[in-house]
Amino acid sequence: MIDAHYLIEKADLCFGLSKLAGDNRELAKALAKFGDELMAKAVELDTERDRAAPVMPPPKDKRRYGR
Repeated sequence: MIDAHYLIEKADLCFGLSKLAGDNRELAKALAKFGDELMAKAVELDTERDRAAPVMPPPKDKRRYGR
């Protein structure tokens, strides 16, 4: 399964390549758009992961945890 970190790395690669595309504006635009789509998917995956994670209640005995 692909994780958000992987997608962010590939998006950064697309953004960097889009800057190197030089005079080929069509290629630069396509790479930047693909990078945006990868970043959006990474955010979606992170959001799903955060929503699925159980929320831990605070400890009842605060003395036990040094608070």
